[in-house]
Order: sequence, then C-alpha cells, then structure tokens
Amino acid sequence: MTMNRFLVAILLAGGSALAQDAATATLPPPAEKHDAVVLVHLKYADPDVAARLLSHTSVSLATDRTLHLMVISGDPDRVTLAQKIIQDIDVPGSAGVMLPGPPATQRDLEFTVYLLAGLNKAEESTGTPKALEGTVSQLRAIFPFASYRLLDTAVLRVNGSSNGEVGGILSPLGDAGDPLNYQIDSQVRGIVPKEHESQISVHEFRFAMRMPKGGEVNVKTALELREGQQVVVGKAGMGNAGTLFVVVSARVLQ
Repeated sequence: MTMNRFLVAILLAGGSALAQDAATATLPPPAEKHDAVVLVHLKYADPDVAARLLSHTSVSLATDRTLHLMVISGDPDRVTLAQKIIQDIDVPGSAGVMLPGPPATQRDLEFTVYLLAGLNKAEESTGTPKALEGTVSQLRAIFPFASYRLLDTAVLRVNGSSNGEVGGILSPLGDAGDPLNYQIDSQVRGIVPKEHESQISVHEFRFAMRMPKGGEVNVKTALELREGQQVVVGKAGMGNAGTLFVVVSARVLQ
C-alpha cells in the first residue's frame, strides 16, 4: 500500500509537470513591436524648429524645408506623442513661416505656376523657357536628371485677400497613360512688409493631381515670396519617367 501510494505520488507529480510543460508550450510568443513611421506636412511651423522642439520625445526625425515635411519614426506611443505636439505648434503665427507682424496690404495678385518635369531620359528637343533657366540650373545641382521639360503653365489671379483656383490637364509622361487632371488653389494673405522689402504672403497654396492608378499628389504649404521670385513648393514622383516639380512665381497687378 505504501509502495502504491508512492507510485501514485510520482505519477501525479509527473503529470503535473507534464501539464505545466504543455501549458508553457502552447503559450504564444510575445508580439514583436514594430516602429511606426509617419509623414507630417506642416502648414505653418518651420520643420527644423519643430524638430528641435521634438528632440526630447526620443523619436527619429527627418525634415524637408522646401516641401515643409517631417518624417517621424520610432516607438508608436512616442510617435503619437510627437504628432500631438506638432498639432499644438503648427498653428498660424508659429515659427518659421507666418510670423505675427503688421497687417497685410490687399492688392490684386497674379500667380504663375510652372509644372516642370525632371526626366530620367534625355530629350534632344526638350527645352525650358528662358524665364526658368535660373531655377532649372539650381535644380540640376541637386537633382541631376538627364533633361528638364516644362509640362504646363497655369496662371491664377486673385482679387485682394480672396481665394482663387485654376485647373488643367497634363499629358502623361512615359510610354502610356491617361491625361492627368490637376487643381491649384490659394488662400492669400496679402503683401507684408519685411526688413528690406515687402513680400507676397499666402496662407495656403495647394496643388492636387490625380495619378493614373488612383493615387493623388498633394502639395499644401504656406509661403512668402518676393515679387518675381520663383519658389519650388513641392515635388512628386512620376513613375519611371521622372519627377514633377511645382514652381510658383507671383507679381502685383497694377
């Protein structure tokens, strides 16, 4: 009887151990936590200033002042915190773009938008207008495409501080594809005095274009520019053919 009890105890102990092993074996492995990556387009704040303010959040940051973009990556919770901070600071009057100052003077304005393509293949017959030679030269130094071609020019006239919009159609780049519809609109602030000269101030400039496969290109930014100055406000990939650059110039109508 004693021996039987001893055997039963051993069997029970072994069974318990086996049950524990089985339970341990069926536990799922801990979920792997992946970093989050978020693209943020700033409307008002300077991306570099915003990056300095986010330095304590322990996220990785990349900025582009030309496109007013920030790329935030890291732990999802910390990325969410960084996004919340950006929402709080990216407001009118924030650092870098639309600084508080004297009231704007309302004048009739004309904006010229050049849709310029940097092409991966050289085209002998391709040329750009003389008015764009300086801008193309600067772009070549950064983006050494084989050639550059002006795809279209849009003119937008705005009365005082009102909004304005204009649309158009681009022929597709490459061998095939449907025409590309685009839309441009702006919310103008007016003319603001600066240290040495006045500048044309825009609350928001937006360029939108539908891509052949259902995607969409969106460029949205605030800007200030001198009369006659050409500013590259955004760029977008156009498949294997090359890259589209959106260039804006403005003048005051007499």
